Amino acid sequence: MKTLTLKLKKDILIVDIDKPENVNSWIKIYSEYGTFLCKGTPTEEQAAELVDTDVDVWPVDWFKDYTVIDTELHDAFIFLTAVESFLSAVSAQGYHWLVNPESTELTFLGNPSDIDVSIALDKQKRRWEFAESRTFKNPIIFIK
Repeated sequence: MKTLTLKLKKDILIVDIDKPENVNSWIKIYSEYGTFLCKGTPTEEQAAELVDTDVDVWPVDWFKDYTVIDTELHDAFIFLTAVESFLSAVSAQGYHWLVNPESTELTFLGNPSDIDVSIALDKQKRRWEFAESRTFKNPIIFIK
């Protein structure tokens, strides 16, 4: 089971549960951490409570891109939605949300040898397995 703690505007804990039908059991177990927020992707309103925003610059709210590391970069508030900002916070920690971004298929230009295909398939399988181990498929979110 995967867990991820994020320190955003509020501290949150994300838990990836094995079976969605067991969500109530997991909520009870992790309720010691904090208040249950949601299962799956937070709504725009829920995400806006979690992520940083910059309201001084534009007439609309801009939400922080947590993948930007350079603190001198003033354009770090580039998302128009809080959900995008929240997902960037997950991505910044090397995790994926709901979908493994790695493919299990290979594409070759030309005619590779059987050895090349075997090596490439093995490497792709390892990349896919690693990404899968860092993909939240059935997340529940708690606020501390």
